[in-house]
Amino acid sequence: MNKLVVFLCMALAAISVRLSAQSSGTSRPMSFTIVKQYPLLEIMDGSLSFMDSNGNGVIDADEHGVISFKVMNRGKGDAYGCTVKVTSEGDSYGISVQTPQVGTIRSGAMADVKIPVSSSNLTVNGQVTFRVKVDEPTGFGSDPLEIAVETRQFNAPRVQVTDFAVNGGSAASVAKKENFDLQFYVQNTDRGAASDVVVNLVIPDNVMLVGGDMVYYVGNLGAGQSRLLEYSLIANDKYVGNMIPVQINLREHYGKYAENRTINIEVSDRPSGKRIEVAPRRVGVRQPEPDMEIASLVSDVDRDIPVSDGKSPNTFAVIIANESYDRVAAVPMAANDGKVFAEYCEKTLGLPRSNVRTYINASYGNMVSAITDIKSIAQAYDGDINVLFYYAGHGVPDESSRSAYLLPVDADGRNLAACYPVEKLYRELGSMGVRRVTLFLDACFSGSTRGNGMLASARGVAVKAKPAQPTGNMVIISAAQGDETAYPYTAKKHGMFTYFLLKKLKETKGEALLSEIYDYVNQEVKRKSIVENGKTQTPTVSPSPSVADTWEKWKLK
Repeated sequence: MNKLVVFLCMALAAISVRLSAQSSGTSRPMSFTIVKQYPLLEIMDGSLSFMDSNGNGVIDADEHGVISFKVMNRGKGDAYGCTVKVTSEGDSYGISVQTPQVGTIRSGAMADVKIPVSSSNLTVNGQVTFRVKVDEPTGFGSDPLEIAVETRQFNAPRVQVTDFAVNGGSAASVAKKENFDLQFYVQNTDRGAASDVVVNLVIPDNVMLVGGDMVYYVGNLGAGQSRLLEYSLIANDKYVGNMIPVQINLREHYGKYAENRTINIEVSDRPSGKRIEVAPRRVGVRQPEPDMEIASLVSDVDRDIPVSDGKSPNTFAVIIANESYDRVAAVPMAANDGKVFAEYCEKTLGLPRSNVRTYINASYGNMVSAITDIKSIAQAYDGDINVLFYYAGHGVPDESSRSAYLLPVDADGRNLAACYPVEKLYRELGSMGVRRVTLFLDACFSGSTRGNGMLASARGVAVKAKPAQPTGNMVIISAAQGDETAYPYTAKKHGMFTYFLLKKLKETKGEALLSEIYDYVNQEVKRKSIVENGKTQTPTVSPSPSVADTWEKWKLK
């Protein structure tokens, strides 16, 4: 066996020598060069961005977002097994990222990379910087790029029923077997966004839902945002009790930042007042830490009207509020102006209820009767009374004489004989011989409406009415001067002039001097009218000669 192995080895050696000798005699040596091609990755300029779920470019608490960029292989070779690397610095508490797999990027090709980012409710206010790069095994990965993103701490929402109205008013009284409407605002009154807001209405037996959904999905409510919901209900004769408890259950995404509310609706023998139209609220763009305005179905001056301990038995009020006209445009919210002013007269100024004469949508005959009535009272008291006269409604000018008129609801201004002259009004009130007469006129006499239009009887341009002269012991405070328009304050559901008049009475509990009332109303109306309506409105005051030196110290009480 060993001999065989030795023999074979010797044979192979001999063959190798011969072949070598033959090769060296017949051919030249040869060499080989192998060239390796490598990738080269680059994150494209301008492609690195961050997008979050609510689109504000900030990592809010409990939110999802994505870091996006494009990476290109500029090398000659393909890039295999590419991986994304992400590091973060700064206020990254409560923030996590997921690194995706990129895989292969061919030479000259581009890949879109998306890195999911999520946050918990443990985030803090600050900024986090993400450093991103794409690696590949041969070491020709991208250079790192950074992107800085603001972070915000968790702000809890607070979902509440902020206000309600039954049949359009704040007096919650209904009758059995009569449909009644329930309106209420659901509002997020805190700084955090509320999501998945759901309203569940619960009503007692023998009260039926006529219109609306018992369970209603509101969805998202940003800070300060609100939603007005309306339901129509009816109680049958089997309902027992003098109150109908309507329970409004609220819930939101977290299950702990919504408050339930029960509304108790009084059951009476007759249906309550007419339905009102709720003016839409404007929701502005969210600014950092804005003032929170609570959604309401009635104005702030209509609530919590101060009640005076003192009484004014010798003060009488004549209130005419003309809103719904037969043949010309309505005066928005004039009826509410008159009703609420009447409440202030009774509650804040201390007038007995019988001393407050209120005329809503007064005809010419009603207006004549109102003046006749107060003149009779003045005569019965031998002039020992004070008179408050309030008017909200249209005023019209005589285009030839420029005299001013109050417009009854059954007139249109074309026939001035059917209108009440302001000069006559001043003369009638001034001749009564009473202690004091104070007039508040929330009207203009230019031919303009409380909105932006003109009365049908007026020309296309406003007329500057000639002011009538006050007589007797009289002071007149008017909503606008000359050819200006008396505008509404739609958000507050009043005329601009009336709102600030009522606000001053509320803030001072009726104790303000008449000069203080005028100064406040004049300043606030001028400012707010420019902001709200883009137009000038300047209240004016006109005392009669006999009180020119004393009226400033008057009080309405």
